[in-house]
Amino acid sequence: MEARKRRIVRKTETEYTIEGQVKLQTTTREPKDIQLEVSAIVGRQTIGKASVGKDGKFKISFQRKGPLTTPLQIVTGPTQKMGASTRVKTKKVQISPDQWKENKIFSDINVEEIYWLCWNTRDIIIHGIVCKEMPIPGSTLTKCCPVPFAEVEVFDVDSNLYISKIASLKTATVQIPKLKEYRIGKKLWPNPPTPENPTLKPMNFIMPPEANSEPVAEAEIASLPINVKAENIQIGSIGSIVPFYSKQSLGKTVTDDCGEFEITIKWPDCPTLYTDDSPDLIFKVTQTVGPPGSETTNTLVSEGYYQTRWNVPDFVYVQLDAADGVFVACNPDCAPFAEKRVYFMGIGEQVIEDHIAQPGDALGRATGYVYNGPFCKSPFGAQLKVRAKFGTKIEETGDRYYKISYAPVDPDNIQEPADTDWQPIAEVLTDTCFYSELVSGVGLVINHKQEALGPLSLSGSETVYYKIRNQQDDDGHDLGWVDENKIAVWDTTKVPDGLYVLKIEVVLEDGSPDPVVHYGDDLGNYARMYVSVNNKEPVVDIKQILNADLPIDEDCGSFAHNIGDEVKFIVDAYHEDDHLLYWIMRYQIGYGSVAGKIAEDKTGETQEDFHGKENETVSWTAFDADFGWVPGGLNPTPTHDCDVYGVSVELEVRDKVTNGEVFLHTVITHLGTYQYHYKEVHAGLAVFHPTS
Repeated sequence: MEARKRRIVRKTETEYTIEGQVKLQTTTREPKDIQLEVSAIVGRQTIGKASVGKDGKFKISFQRKGPLTTPLQIVTGPTQKMGASTRVKTKKVQISPDQWKENKIFSDINVEEIYWLCWNTRDIIIHGIVCKEMPIPGSTLTKCCPVPFAEVEVFDVDSNLYISKIASLKTATVQIPKLKEYRIGKKLWPNPPTPENPTLKPMNFIMPPEANSEPVAEAEIASLPINVKAENIQIGSIGSIVPFYSKQSLGKTVTDDCGEFEITIKWPDCPTLYTDDSPDLIFKVTQTVGPPGSETTNTLVSEGYYQTRWNVPDFVYVQLDAADGVFVACNPDCAPFAEKRVYFMGIGEQVIEDHIAQPGDALGRATGYVYNGPFCKSPFGAQLKVRAKFGTKIEETGDRYYKISYAPVDPDNIQEPADTDWQPIAEVLTDTCFYSELVSGVGLVINHKQEALGPLSLSGSETVYYKIRNQQDDDGHDLGWVDENKIAVWDTTKVPDGLYVLKIEVVLEDGSPDPVVHYGDDLGNYARMYVSVNNKEPVVDIKQILNADLPIDEDCGSFAHNIGDEVKFIVDAYHEDDHLLYWIMRYQIGYGSVAGKIAEDKTGETQEDFHGKENETVSWTAFDADFGWVPGGLNPTPTHDCDVYGVSVELEVRDKVTNGEVFLHTVITHLGTYQYHYKEVHAGLAVFHPTS
């Protein structure tokens, strides 16, 4: 019998194309310049990818054997990887197989604001050093021996849930909400969830409908980082509350031969309602040593959640010390950046190297102002958080102290102030420290306490000194601090406006200068910080109102208006030193919803010096249209029979004075709360419109 030949059918590859345009839908703000890409995904496989052009257009081409029989997803998102990516949503559009015509699809993608608001990013720079603390012979002090070629990984920490007084988990099932993608800022639970009422939402918490709760079995709870099986778990003075945490890797790098490293995080620059303002960081460090083929990897640093650096600024410096008892290869021949140094970091969230201009600034700007994003030549005012970094000296045994002083300088002729010009900052400074410990019969507990750091008096001297934060307490606990770089709070309302220079002096317990401290970095920068102070409030006043160039009756605030008459105001809306951010004038007619804007000027948002209007005219050019009146007679579609209208007019101003975090608005003092850098005035009008 003749053998039958097997027929082999070879499938040819078919080319498919997806073309379209990405459109970012706007409601409240314009999107920034975002580099986007579009991916085509079948199942878990990415089969095609393309960049989105400046005009929003894209084209994806891919080849497949045979026809498409399964749905395909088009996923749109930012090109660059960013921190907190689990909170950054991507826009997904599904294409079913029956939509293909001639192997081509045309699909425009409309991206709602809830997606692209978090696609903008800002850089957060982490600079630091890994050390092995070594004793200095003949003293009780230590020095940093830099650890070269160690891998440093940084994580973002989130607290997801608080459990209180769990009696038993053997039969209980605890509901843990899916909060990771939806947590907002750092809101605390007003009442911690319990097994009886496990789904309490935190105050001001927005949870989408899809964020449902899921039961967590006893075995899963047992694997969580903190033991919650005890009947009463005490966490310092907080009470019986146990936090659960998650963490996400934000990046890793390797230290150089002198133990230093730098990691840049791309952080979503979106409103607080969508994600954290800034990451909350912990670190892990490993070092691999030994000959090829028999290497050993040791974990030098593995920080716990109690060591979290909450809401770090855009530039942060960290020192990571290797744990005791671990073998470390270090390089004692280096003189690292952090060794015995102290230097300024900035004011609030404004870091000194980029945003607070220094003498000799290459851009020729006046010194001491903020130049950063929306802060366009912004002076400082009210209470300022002065930030600085102490080097490895902070790790040494014993108490150390510092004094921070300011002196006025001439911005046009900056010279070293005379000794008599320096004045100390002596406002109260406190911070909160944390540490963990194992308690028999309970498990891991987290303790916290508030520390008073000053001002203090040393050896009968003035009360102007502050204590440098210790990294260990007297019982040997490793301490974490909530705001470790805040070294002073400076109340600038107590000093005249002008340019000031700040300096730090580290002293011994008797108040004498510490001879081993070096100020500034290796180039002598950041040993001083220049701050331009301005606490003048803006001027705002509606001085006169005119109708057809005739002043209105000021006693009654009323006037008769005929269609075509010009209505205008003589106003003051300015800042004496040209630091106005904006002014805006609004109106409301009666008690209803008829309201709008008369005029505004936001020049200060983009221009360095903006004075505003001083004894100048603002015309209500759309007066008749805003009332619904038209030439040639009465309103053709009257909504009521009124011929006298009550009108409220508001003139609002805000200046550019900042505390390093936001433009100032409400200022709180021991005398109460009042508006200082934001002001508004009102005028009530009675407008008579003849009906015949």
